[in-house]
Amino acid sequence: MAGVVWLLDVRHEPSAGDRTMQDLLAAAGTRVLATVTKSDKLRRTPRLRREQELRETLGLDADQIIVTSARTGEGIEELREAIAGLIRESA
Repeated sequence: MAGVVWLLDVRHEPSAGDRTMQDLLAAAGTRVLATVTKSDKLRRTPRLRREQELRETLGLDADQIIVTSARTGEGIEELREAIAGLIRESA
């Protein structure tokens, strides 16, 4: 497995289940690409705070998080490139 693309809704705080999932993925040494969805639903400042909260709470590096919006297209190309990179690295 090349890694996991983990979908996280920007409108919600990380749950206990999210923290458990991160612990399991880290213990297994699984590469994680956290895709923060629905970025168009929050204004810039609350969105940036939530990104920081996700990084801190889930122990993710900045390069493991991609913020996306299906509505506006934000981050979609970056996500495609990151997934392709995961696949290339595992080959």
